[in-house]
Amino acid sequence: MKNIIIVLLFIMVSNGYAKNLLDDNDVISVVQAVDLLDKQNKPWSKKVKGVFEFTVRASGKDKNKGYLNSNLNYRTKYNLTIVLSKHIRKRLTKKYGKDPLDFFIGKKVRVKGEAKKVKIHKIENKKVTNLVYFQSHIVLDAIKNIEIVE
Repeated sequence: MKNIIIVLLFIMVSNGYAKNLLDDNDVISVVQAVDLLDKQNKPWSKKVKGVFEFTVRASGKDKNKGYLNSNLNYRTKYNLTIVLSKHIRKRLTKKYGKDPLDFFIGKKVRVKGEAKKVKIHKIENKKVTNLVYFQSHIVLDAIKNIEIVE
């Protein structure tokens, strides 16, 4: 009977019937987060709540926001981006004595929050186009929700 239940749960997850069996404290990898978002009917409108863990490989900034990426190429499917507001970025700089866009590179982090798909318009020749793709983002809403693992 136990084996039947395990098989049924696997089938449900594989087919998207069980949207999120993880609780708020489960550690989720980049691949798991992206796959969970993709398995939902409309991944761009759904969220995966939990604790995400990965090594920050790259960073970037755009206007008032900063970005910490799990992949060197932030446009790849299996990239998870932590979005830092101007306020959060300043608080992290004060805490660590260095801009988080530099400080976290190469460090394994654990972030608590919600991952979601975000629609991104492609830019060509400094102009926004109608071409879109989706990125997986976690908006860091409090500095207590990010910690260094190693």
